Amino acid sequence: MLKISTAGIPLSAPDRSVIGGLEYLASLGLDGMELEFVRGVYLKPAMAEKVRYTAEKLGLTLTVHAPYWINFASLDEEKRIRSRKYLFNSAYIGYLAGATSVVFHPAWYQGRPSDEVLDIVWHELEMVLEDLDREGIHIDIRPELMGKTSQFGSLDELIKLYKMSGGRLKPCIDFAHLQARTIGKVNGYNDWDYVLTKLEKTMGPEILKDMHIHFSGIEFGAKGEIRHLPFAEATIDVDGWLSLMVDREIEGVVVVESPILEDDAMMLKNRYVVLERGISTWR
Repeated sequence: MLKISTAGIPLSAPDRSVIGGLEYLASLGLDGMELEFVRGVYLKPAMAEKVRYTAEKLGLTLTVHAPYWINFASLDEEKRIRSRKYLFNSAYIGYLAGATSVVFHPAWYQGRPSDEVLDIVWHELEMVLEDLDREGIHIDIRPELMGKTSQFGSLDELIKLYKMSGGRLKPCIDFAHLQARTIGKVNGYNDWDYVLTKLEKTMGPEILKDMHIHFSGIEFGAKGEIRHLPFAEATIDVDGWLSLMVDREIEGVVVVESPILEDDAMMLKNRYVVLERGISTWR
Protein backbone atom coordinates (compact mmCIF):
# COMPACT_ATOMS: atom_id res chain seq x y z
CA MET A 1 0.00 0.00 0.00
CA LEU A 2 0.90 3.63 -0.34
CA LYS A 3 1.75 5.69 2.72
CA ILE A 4 0.09 9.12 2.71
CA SER A 5 2.23 11.89 4.21
CA THR A 6 2.10 15.65 4.60
CA ALA A 7 4.65 18.15 3.34
CA GLY A 8 5.72 19.40 6.75
CA ILE A 9 3.99 19.89 10.08
CA PRO A 10 0.16 19.78 9.83
CA LEU A 11 -1.34 23.25 9.78
CA SER A 12 -3.74 22.49 12.64
CA ALA A 13 -1.13 20.86 14.90
CA PRO A 14 -1.26 22.58 18.31
CA ASP A 15 2.44 21.83 18.90
CA ARG A 16 4.43 23.33 16.00
CA SER A 17 7.58 21.30 16.66
CA VAL A 18 8.50 18.38 14.39
CA ILE A 19 7.89 15.90 17.20
CA GLY A 20 4.56 17.55 18.01
CA GLY A 21 3.66 17.40 14.33
CA LEU A 22 4.47 13.70 14.16
CA GLU A 23 2.34 12.95 17.20
CA TYR A 24 -0.53 14.92 15.66
CA LEU A 25 -0.18 13.12 12.32
CA ALA A 26 -0.43 9.79 14.11
CA SER A 27 -3.60 10.94 15.85
CA LEU A 28 -5.10 11.80 12.45
CA GLY A 29 -4.31 8.35 11.07
CA LEU A 30 -1.84 9.63 8.47
CA ASP A 31 1.34 7.76 7.63
CA GLY A 32 4.23 10.19 7.78
CA MET A 33 5.82 13.55 7.09
CA GLU A 34 8.22 15.11 4.64
CA LEU A 35 10.68 17.19 6.66
CA GLU A 36 10.66 20.54 4.90
CA PHE A 37 14.24 21.80 4.78
CA VAL A 38 13.23 24.02 1.86
CA ARG A 39 14.49 27.20 3.59
CA GLY A 40 17.40 25.56 5.35
CA VAL A 41 18.31 22.41 7.28
CA TYR A 42 16.94 23.44 10.65
CA LEU A 43 17.34 20.19 12.63
CA LYS A 44 20.51 19.55 14.61
CA PRO A 45 21.88 15.98 14.83
CA ALA A 46 20.68 15.43 18.41
CA MET A 47 17.14 16.52 17.54
CA ALA A 48 17.20 14.41 14.37
CA GLU A 49 17.86 11.36 16.55
CA LYS A 50 14.84 12.26 18.71
CA VAL A 51 12.72 12.66 15.57
CA ARG A 52 13.81 9.21 14.41
CA TYR A 53 12.88 7.67 17.75
CA THR A 54 9.45 9.34 17.72
CA ALA A 55 8.69 8.36 14.12
CA GLU A 56 9.68 4.74 14.75
CA LYS A 57 7.62 4.61 17.94
CA LEU A 58 4.57 5.95 16.09
CA GLY A 59 5.11 3.84 12.96
CA LEU A 60 5.50 6.88 10.70
CA THR A 61 7.57 7.19 7.53
CA LEU A 62 9.82 10.21 7.01
CA THR A 63 11.21 11.79 3.86
CA VAL A 64 13.11 15.06 3.36
CA HIS A 65 12.79 18.00 0.97
CA ALA A 66 16.14 19.76 0.46
CA PRO A 67 16.45 23.58 0.15
CA TYR A 68 14.87 25.40 -2.78
CA TRP A 69 18.17 27.24 -3.37
CA ILE A 70 19.77 24.20 -5.00
CA ASN A 71 20.79 24.70 -8.63
CA PHE A 72 23.34 22.14 -9.75
CA ALA A 73 23.71 23.81 -13.14
CA SER A 74 24.17 27.37 -11.88
CA LEU A 75 26.45 29.56 -13.97
CA ASP A 76 28.05 30.57 -10.66
CA GLU A 77 30.50 27.93 -9.41
CA GLU A 78 30.03 29.03 -5.79
CA LYS A 79 26.30 28.34 -6.07
CA ARG A 80 27.03 24.85 -7.38
CA ILE A 81 29.33 24.23 -4.43
CA ARG A 82 26.67 25.47 -2.01
CA SER A 83 24.11 23.25 -3.76
CA ARG A 84 26.25 20.21 -3.02
CA LYS A 85 26.45 21.24 0.63
CA TYR A 86 22.68 21.81 0.86
CA LEU A 87 21.94 18.35 -0.51
CA PHE A 88 24.63 16.62 1.55
CA ASN A 89 23.46 18.27 4.78
CA SER A 90 19.82 17.43 4.01
CA ALA A 91 20.78 13.80 3.39
CA TYR A 92 22.91 13.64 6.54
CA ILE A 93 20.22 14.99 8.86
CA GLY A 94 17.56 12.98 7.05
CA TYR A 95 19.61 9.83 7.54
CA LEU A 96 19.96 10.54 11.26
CA ALA A 97 16.20 11.13 11.45
CA GLY A 98 15.49 7.80 9.75
CA ALA A 99 14.15 9.28 6.52
CA THR A 100 13.98 6.97 3.53
CA SER A 101 14.79 9.55 0.87
CA VAL A 102 15.62 13.18 0.18
CA VAL A 103 14.04 15.01 -2.75
CA PHE A 104 15.43 18.14 -4.40
CA HIS A 105 14.87 20.50 -7.34
CA PRO A 106 17.86 19.78 -9.59
CA ALA A 107 18.51 22.84 -11.77
CA TRP A 108 17.42 25.56 -14.21
CA TYR A 109 18.21 25.59 -17.91
CA GLN A 110 19.19 29.29 -18.02
CA GLY A 111 19.04 29.26 -21.82
CA ARG A 112 21.06 26.07 -22.30
CA PRO A 113 20.03 22.82 -24.02
CA SER A 114 18.86 19.88 -21.95
CA ASP A 115 21.85 17.62 -22.64
CA GLU A 116 24.33 20.32 -21.59
CA VAL A 117 22.52 20.87 -18.30
CA LEU A 118 22.19 17.11 -17.78
CA ASP A 119 25.95 16.63 -17.96
CA ILE A 120 26.59 19.45 -15.49
CA VAL A 121 23.95 18.18 -13.06
CA TRP A 122 25.31 14.64 -13.16
CA HIS A 123 28.88 15.87 -12.61
CA GLU A 124 27.77 17.69 -9.45
CA LEU A 125 25.56 14.89 -8.17
CA GLU A 126 28.28 12.31 -8.69
CA MET A 127 30.40 14.26 -6.19
CA VAL A 128 27.53 14.34 -3.69
CA LEU A 129 27.05 10.58 -3.99
CA GLU A 130 30.78 10.01 -3.47
CA ASP A 131 30.73 12.19 -0.34
CA LEU A 132 27.72 10.34 1.06
CA ASP A 133 29.34 6.98 0.40
CA ARG A 134 32.55 8.12 2.08
CA GLU A 135 30.63 9.12 5.21
CA GLY A 136 28.47 5.99 5.27
CA ILE A 137 25.23 7.93 4.81
CA HIS A 138 22.58 5.67 3.30
CA ILE A 139 19.50 7.45 2.00
CA ASP A 140 17.88 7.65 -1.43
CA ILE A 141 18.69 10.82 -3.39
CA ARG A 142 15.73 11.69 -5.59
CA PRO A 143 15.61 14.50 -8.18
CA GLU A 144 12.06 15.80 -8.54
CA LEU A 145 9.96 16.00 -11.69
CA MET A 146 9.59 19.77 -12.05
CA GLY A 147 6.58 21.87 -12.99
CA LYS A 148 8.04 24.85 -14.86
CA THR A 149 9.26 24.56 -18.45
CA SER A 150 12.34 26.61 -17.48
CA GLN A 151 13.40 23.99 -14.94
CA PHE A 152 15.52 20.94 -15.60
CA GLY A 153 13.56 17.90 -14.47
CA SER A 154 11.38 16.40 -17.18
CA LEU A 155 10.45 12.73 -17.01
CA ASP A 156 12.97 11.87 -19.73
CA GLU A 157 15.72 13.85 -18.00
CA LEU A 158 15.10 12.02 -14.73
CA ILE A 159 15.27 8.70 -16.54
CA LYS A 160 18.62 9.73 -18.05
CA LEU A 161 19.95 10.68 -14.60
CA TYR A 162 18.80 7.33 -13.25
CA LYS A 163 20.72 5.50 -15.97
CA MET A 164 23.85 7.68 -15.64
CA SER A 165 23.92 6.98 -11.90
CA GLY A 166 23.57 3.23 -12.30
CA GLY A 167 20.16 3.36 -10.62
CA ARG A 168 21.27 5.45 -7.63
CA LEU A 169 19.16 8.50 -8.52
CA LYS A 170 15.59 7.27 -8.44
CA PRO A 171 13.06 9.98 -9.32
CA CYS A 172 10.45 11.73 -7.23
CA ILE A 173 7.38 11.78 -9.46
CA ASP A 174 5.26 14.89 -8.89
CA PHE A 175 2.02 14.27 -10.78
CA ALA A 176 0.82 17.86 -10.35
CA HIS A 177 4.10 19.16 -11.74
CA LEU A 178 3.72 16.81 -14.70
CA GLN A 179 0.28 18.22 -15.43
CA ALA A 180 1.65 21.76 -15.20
CA ARG A 181 4.84 21.11 -17.18
CA THR A 182 2.79 19.69 -20.05
CA ILE A 183 0.31 22.59 -19.81
CA GLY A 184 -2.48 20.23 -18.80
CA LYS A 185 -1.91 17.57 -21.45
CA VAL A 186 -0.89 14.83 -19.00
CA ASN A 187 -3.78 14.42 -16.59
CA GLY A 188 -5.74 11.26 -15.98
CA TYR A 189 -5.65 7.51 -15.66
CA ASN A 190 -4.39 6.64 -19.15
CA ASP A 191 -1.81 9.44 -19.28
CA TRP A 192 -0.34 8.49 -15.92
CA ASP A 193 -0.51 4.79 -16.73
CA TYR A 194 1.80 5.55 -19.66
CA VAL A 195 4.20 7.31 -17.27
CA LEU A 196 4.27 4.35 -14.87
CA THR A 197 4.79 1.93 -17.75
CA LYS A 198 7.71 4.03 -18.99
CA LEU A 199 9.28 3.96 -15.54
CA GLU A 200 8.75 0.21 -15.33
CA LYS A 201 10.34 -0.41 -18.73
CA THR A 202 13.38 1.80 -18.10
CA MET A 203 14.00 1.11 -14.41
CA GLY A 204 12.45 -2.30 -13.85
CA PRO A 205 9.19 -3.33 -12.14
CA GLU A 206 10.72 -2.84 -8.68
CA ILE A 207 10.60 0.95 -9.11
CA LEU A 208 6.80 0.82 -8.80
CA LYS A 209 7.17 -0.78 -5.37
CA ASP A 210 9.46 1.99 -4.10
CA MET A 211 7.92 5.26 -5.25
CA HIS A 212 8.39 8.74 -3.82
CA ILE A 213 5.41 10.74 -5.08
CA HIS A 214 4.24 14.32 -4.68
CA PHE A 215 0.56 15.04 -5.28
CA SER A 216 -1.70 18.08 -5.05
CA GLY A 217 -3.87 20.31 -7.16
CA ILE A 218 -2.04 22.89 -9.25
CA GLU A 219 -2.56 26.11 -11.16
CA PHE A 220 -0.52 26.48 -14.33
CA GLY A 221 -0.06 28.78 -17.30
CA ALA A 222 1.85 28.90 -20.57
CA LYS A 223 5.18 28.37 -18.76
CA GLY A 224 3.97 25.65 -16.44
CA GLU A 225 3.48 25.71 -12.68
CA ILE A 226 2.12 28.82 -10.96
CA ARG A 227 1.09 27.54 -7.52
CA HIS A 228 -0.28 24.53 -5.67
CA LEU A 229 -4.03 24.33 -5.07
CA PRO A 230 -6.40 22.27 -2.92
CA PHE A 231 -7.72 19.29 -4.86
CA ALA A 232 -11.25 20.74 -4.89
CA GLU A 233 -10.06 23.90 -6.67
CA ALA A 234 -7.97 22.14 -9.31
CA THR A 235 -8.47 20.19 -12.52
CA ILE A 236 -6.18 17.32 -11.57
CA ASP A 237 -7.95 13.96 -11.89
CA VAL A 238 -7.87 12.68 -8.32
CA ASP A 239 -10.26 9.78 -9.01
CA GLY A 240 -8.24 8.58 -11.99
CA TRP A 241 -5.00 8.85 -10.03
CA LEU A 242 -6.37 6.90 -7.06
CA SER A 243 -7.72 4.16 -9.28
CA LEU A 244 -4.43 3.87 -11.13
CA MET A 245 -2.45 3.58 -7.90
CA VAL A 246 -4.69 0.71 -6.81
CA ASP A 247 -4.82 -1.03 -10.19
CA ARG A 248 -1.04 -0.95 -10.62
CA GLU A 249 -0.49 -1.88 -6.95
CA ILE A 250 1.90 1.04 -6.48
CA GLU A 251 3.85 1.13 -3.20
CA GLY A 252 5.87 3.85 -1.53
CA VAL A 253 5.22 7.31 -0.13
CA VAL A 254 2.81 9.98 -1.34
CA VAL A 255 3.54 13.47 0.00
CA VAL A 256 0.51 15.76 -0.22
CA GLU A 257 1.55 19.35 -0.95
CA SER A 258 -1.89 20.95 -0.90
CA PRO A 259 -2.31 24.36 0.77
CA ILE A 260 -4.86 22.67 3.06
CA LEU A 261 -2.27 20.12 4.00
CA GLU A 262 -3.72 17.53 6.35
CA ASP A 263 -7.32 18.05 5.17
CA ASP A 264 -6.46 16.97 1.63
CA ALA A 265 -4.10 14.27 2.91
CA MET A 266 -6.85 12.71 5.02
CA MET A 267 -9.33 12.95 2.15
CA LEU A 268 -6.84 11.25 -0.16
CA LYS A 269 -6.04 8.49 2.32
CA ASN A 270 -9.69 7.79 3.11
CA ARG A 271 -10.57 7.47 -0.56
CA TYR A 272 -7.46 5.42 -1.29
CA VAL A 273 -8.22 2.95 1.51
CA VAL A 274 -11.81 2.50 0.30
CA LEU A 275 -10.63 1.85 -3.25
CA GLU A 276 -7.77 -0.40 -2.19
CA ARG A 277 -10.04 -2.59 -0.10
CA GLY A 278 -12.73 -2.75 -2.74
CA ILE A 279 -10.34 -2.78 -5.72
CA SER A 280 -10.53 0.03 -8.26
CA THR A 281 -13.82 0.69 -10.04
CA TRP A 282 -12.40 3.22 -12.52
CA ARG A 283 -13.18 1.19 -15.62
